[in-house]
Amino acid sequence: MKKPFNYFFLILFVALFNCGKTERVDTESVKDAMKSREIKKVSDAEIIEKGLKKGKEDFRLLLECINKNQQKSRSYAQCLIPERSSMIDTLKIFIPGSSPGDFKKVEKELIEAYQYTFSQNQSLHPNIQDLDNDLILYTAPFFTSAADGKFYEEETKDEKPQSFGIAFIFYSKRQLILDL
Repeated sequence: MKKPFNYFFLILFVALFNCGKTERVDTESVKDAMKSREIKKVSDAEIIEKGLKKGKEDFRLLLECINKNQQKSRSYAQCLIPERSSMIDTLKIFIPGSSPGDFKKVEKELIEAYQYTFSQNQSLHPNIQDLDNDLILYTAPFFTSAADGKFYEEETKDEKPQSFGIAFIFYSKRQLILDL
């Protein structure tokens, strides 16, 4: 008599827990999620191109924010909107007249190269470098005007810039690849 009673409870238990609400799976979203997790073959050129594009956009936004808020301190990272700053590993600014004392070796070398180029009256241009397996460095010069003290992305044709600074934007290579 106990065996049928045990079977009854077993069937009741299974029925209670297996016959609950069934949710439909959105197959399109599952396919999209699987596709986004697919391994992609990405060339170094594509990563550098993406870093250059992001660097130009972020640099432009950074200068606009600095000029708008007249922030001349080292808290420049707050100028970038959160979605953009998640890609940025580090942001450093070399301000005209400051000492490059707390910069790393590669940054000091770039500062020296930009300073030499500026002293030779040659034009300064943005630069991008693949530092190691983890970081891409985007550097861009900005210029100050004696007239208004604001920072400009390019040299003005009217007057020779008073001085220049450099923005160092370090991107996580992993984040750049995920954004491709």
